[in-house]
Amino acid sequence: MRVRLTSLCSLVFCLAASSLLFSSPAGAVAGYGDVEGEQFYAKAVQWSVDEGITGITGSCFSPKAPVPRGETALWFWNMEDQPEPESDHSFTDITDPQQNDAVSWMAEQGITTGTGDGTTFSPQITLTRGQIAAFLWRLETSKGNSPTAEPHAFTDVTAAWQQEPVSWMSEQGITTGTGDGTTFSPGGTLIRSELITFLYRYNDEPDVTVSSSSPTCNPDAVDDPDAADDPDAADTVFTAISSGGTHACALDSLGEGICWGDDTDNQNVVPTGTYTQISAGGSHTCGVTVSASVQCWGDNTHGQTDVPSTGTYQSVSAGAAHTCALHTDGSIVCWGSTDDDRSTPPDGSFKAVSAGHSHSCAIKTDDTVTCWGDSSDERTAAPDGTFKQVSAGAEHTCAIKTDDTVTCWGQNGQGQSDAPAGTFKSVSAGGGQSCAIATDDTIKCWGSESIFPTLTDAPEGTFQDVSSSVTGNCALTTAGTLLCWGYDQVADTPSN
Repeated sequence: MRVRLTSLCSLVFCLAASSLLFSSPAGAVAGYGDVEGEQFYAKAVQWSVDEGITGITGSCFSPKAPVPRGETALWFWNMEDQPEPESDHSFTDITDPQQNDAVSWMAEQGITTGTGDGTTFSPQITLTRGQIAAFLWRLETSKGNSPTAEPHAFTDVTAAWQQEPVSWMSEQGITTGTGDGTTFSPGGTLIRSELITFLYRYNDEPDVTVSSSSPTCNPDAVDDPDAADDPDAADTVFTAISSGGTHACALDSLGEGICWGDDTDNQNVVPTGTYTQISAGGSHTCGVTVSASVQCWGDNTHGQTDVPSTGTYQSVSAGAAHTCALHTDGSIVCWGSTDDDRSTPPDGSFKAVSAGHSHSCAIKTDDTVTCWGDSSDERTAAPDGTFKQVSAGAEHTCAIKTDDTVTCWGQNGQGQSDAPAGTFKSVSAGGGQSCAIATDDTIKCWGSESIFPTLTDAPEGTFQDVSSSVTGNCALTTAGTLLCWGYDQVADTPSN
């Protein structure tokens, strides 16, 4: 058994679930009380322990926890016998000393080029399945191999940069897809059980002897004796944020949802489960579960929480009184209010969808944008060009072009459509304001709001996501903490 450095994430992720206690399943694997021997990832987890790949100590493996980039770097580096990098990385945001060599090696091998303008690595940001395909493909390429393959048969892999990596993974048997095997879910959040299975298959599934035991997975148990004295040790790490009408929601590192603010219609009562995405609407909320289903809760006056019973989903977007979701096959379905045909999406194959107040927009597989619903103020008049993200707001829409610039259209009475110059990673259209994450991870907001004039006062710091609504803005820092401003109930975020 190789000796590995212990990943700091083992402490963070276990403590993030300090309010939960898991019973021990029969035949738990490798000392983890939350891994059953019958699970598809059981042998992979045992292999990771035998080889010291993950460095996760304690009795919790947290198989459904999303995987951030820093943790992934350590797992890759450990798997490759901790190669000594010839030079140090130049990223400015690596604070965990255990990740320095791992990230330096990944950068040196061309496995990563960083995030934004290349000066950051964003170790706390979670990975998608499409991104891990690219990482594995680059790892194989760095070894002097030519990982080519016949084109894959997945119906939902449309981005050009994903084609070769996913085709190679499929041909090598590293992935068998999702759902019925016809989809890959490239935009789905990568979770621990998936990553360790991918790495195990990448190594040709070595023979292992599964060691059964019956430990209790207790997230309160800390192996680091100094951690109990650290008041910040139990801080929750969040991975996603969404601002709604008068409430907001977030996902923590275990994929569990939390909502706060106005709860008149029980829009803050998150159903038990593990989620890969969450979306706060007017007075309702929806989330995509790890099994690719959608759950919605809260106000159902217009049927906006009545999720169609057919199909599996990549993403969901809750509007004011309607909801739209993207199936894993690339088709869109909407439900709830039918006014202005806001719930009548066009036919075709799509990569993303966003539901606004009374209109909706989506990105087609050719990267163009189309919108439908209330056409007042030309909010549905999508411009020509190609795009990588779109956000439908109250009465306007904003989008990130493929050249990373922002453009907005629709209502502009408060300057909410006057997009600033520069390059950006993501954008969110609210009410009288819009906000975006610049490529240097700072936030820029524009427009104004007479009721909540502070909505355009962007906070200082570095961020990985921002979400705007009519009454408030919420942002997720690169460290995984929450920050909201505007409407008092939304601004009063839960403890980080």
